[in-house]
Amino acid sequence: MGQFVDPLAGGAIVDGILNNGGRPGLEPETATTFSFGADFRTGETVRFSGSVNYFNIKYKDIVTGIGTNYQVLNQADLYDGLGLIVRDPSDEYLDQLFASFPFLGSVLPEDIAVYVDGRSINMSTKDIDGIDFSADVMIPLDGSDLQIGVNGLFLLTYDTMVTPNAPVADQLNTILYPVAFTARQFTRWSNDTFNVGAYLNYTGSYTNNLVSPSEKVGDFMTVDAHFGVELEDLIPGPIGRDFSLSFDVKNLFDADPPFVNVAPSSLAGGGYDASMASPLGRIVMIGFKKTF
Repeated sequence: MGQFVDPLAGGAIVDGILNNGGRPGLEPETATTFSFGADFRTGETVRFSGSVNYFNIKYKDIVTGIGTNYQVLNQADLYDGLGLIVRDPSDEYLDQLFASFPFLGSVLPEDIAVYVDGRSINMSTKDIDGIDFSADVMIPLDGSDLQIGVNGLFLLTYDTMVTPNAPVADQLNTILYPVAFTARQFTRWSNDTFNVGAYLNYTGSYTNNLVSPSEKVGDFMTVDAHFGVELEDLIPGPIGRDFSLSFDVKNLFDADPPFVNVAPSSLAGGGYDASMASPLGRIVMIGFKKTF
């Protein structure tokens, strides 16, 4: 049972039936993909390497559904031809629909204005394309190596269609969807005993369109650090053999995530976007590894 806002009734509340849950006969989601790119490597002593790759993915038959959306009649035209919204269902239709649930007949209202099938169905599409890249240089030092590099992703398109009748929605750089640019820069030094690393993480800005007027969410940078040591050279004998110690810090400078004007939910935390940033701040991890 449910009560729906009906624009054909001047925005009045009408009684209806909402069928929610699992649906038999769902088909696998499908995708058509292609990609091309190039890799390079040069140098004998100081080594340069890198790669760049373009990818294109078109998803079809994505499983989604109306769910418990009691405002769905305001967008009923998006679901035309799918049989998910039936206005003024006949007694015969309802009898057939609930033949397996005869006890419901005693709780249904007399005037059913609409039947909404909110169960999941193969009906959505998504088009994504972008460029991922990486580049680094390895510099040999006296008994050690220094590596400096970067990995990143440029998303060019992130378009969705909720139903075949829906307009194409450009979701790139909007809240709860991917941002156009992310990157991770790294600097690592290592020898036979020690390894040290520093990492700069960058997430680009985007728009929070869950509020009116929409607002910009600022970009976000954090720094991670790593220190590792192989104990075999420091602790002779079987105890130190194949024994390593690591010390890692995420968000070294305890940077706060950018403020996002959203209420707490399963998709986003209150005041921040959980899909893009963590509210936990600096996290310190110590690890021990012993191979037998």
